Amino acid sequence: MHPDRFAGHGAVARRHALAQSVAINDAARALQDPRRRAEAMLTHRGWSTAWRHLTAADQLRLHEYRSAINELRGSDAHTERQALEQAIVHDIEAAQDVLFEAVNTPLGDTQTQADAQATAQAALACVRALRTAFDELTALDTTPDRAGRVRK
Repeated sequence: MHPDRFAGHGAVARRHALAQSVAINDAARALQDPRRRAEAMLTHRGWSTAWRHLTAADQLRLHEYRSAINELRGSDAHTERQALEQAIVHDIEAAQDVLFEAVNTPLGDTQTQADAQATAQAALACVRALRTAFDELTALDTTPDRAGRVRK
């Protein structure tokens, strides 16, 4: 569907190819971003993607990650950063697994669907919060200077 392949066609075909190419690229970007992929899955199911509060356990875990991010200093900060990145990515993947399981719940009674929707929305809130923490972490420069200090 690349627009260049339709350069010799009529204007309608070129516009259609361009629109399809844009849609394909948008979908590919959504699939690569955990937050956007999760939102797309809920939207596809017809469920709200409105922001929800994190569970107490997720709030505690996020607080621990933010504290660890704020404490990244010294010559070993780069190693600590890598460990934090791995832990956050692991938790994002775990939250996505919960979300995917909830979204793939077979259509059943109303209560089952309501429970699945609530579970998926809570998992989406967790993915969003963890992804924000991950973005904050990756934005830090933890490369030590000549004296072994890390600037934030």
